[in-house]
Amino acid sequence: MKVIGLPTENEMLRLKAELNFLLWTNDPPMVPSHIASSLPGMEQSKVNIQCAAHTVVVIGLLMRRGFGVTSHRGQAFVVEISPDGNQENDRLEQILRHFWLTLDKYGLMDLSLRGEQEHPMIYCNRSVGGRWQVGFGDEEKVARYINSRRQGCYYRASNQQVVTEASLAQALHEEFPPARFKGINLPYKNFVDHCEKLIADPSVSILSLLQDAAWRKLASQSG
Repeated sequence: MKVIGLPTENEMLRLKAELNFLLWTNDPPMVPSHIASSLPGMEQSKVNIQCAAHTVVVIGLLMRRGFGVTSHRGQAFVVEISPDGNQENDRLEQILRHFWLTLDKYGLMDLSLRGEQEHPMIYCNRSVGGRWQVGFGDEEKVARYINSRRQGCYYRASNQQVVTEASLAQALHEEFPPARFKGINLPYKNFVDHCEKLIADPSVSILSLLQDAAWRKLASQSG
């Protein structure tokens, strides 16, 4: 398959805004009490960032462009430094079950993350805008990143898998669970189709709609 090139950072920022609107939901995943009690100082997210769904959509977009992609599962840590400089107001969030991807020759990508002041986007092993450090490694290495008190996104992988055309085809025909719960049959393929159109033409954005209406609009589209 011919590689047609990476989207620009501005195009990916546009995609992040669109996908965060479409995929983030107000049903934060529950953390078992025995785990939560063992993680003092860790903030629980108020939003379900739907990182698995983000990863499926972005993998679909990039593989259609001819890139080789590896999916990753593990943990992510978001360290956000308070604007007032008070360390007690810093934010540390641990995502216990996180999904992201790496692109052959380009590195880690993650469009799902959410912060209090800014929503970081990781693209080709760096944060767009340069305000977030990016690090990955084993438990000890990630702990050093966190203890350095540098604003950043830090990853610890437990599993990875090279994505095949067959596994992608299967994933794209699966439906987005929060939409299905509301009676909307919305396969991931439709999100990828929309993202391709959005890169080519920003005017197709559906950010002006309510989320349910946007889901219904995407569900009605095919081809």
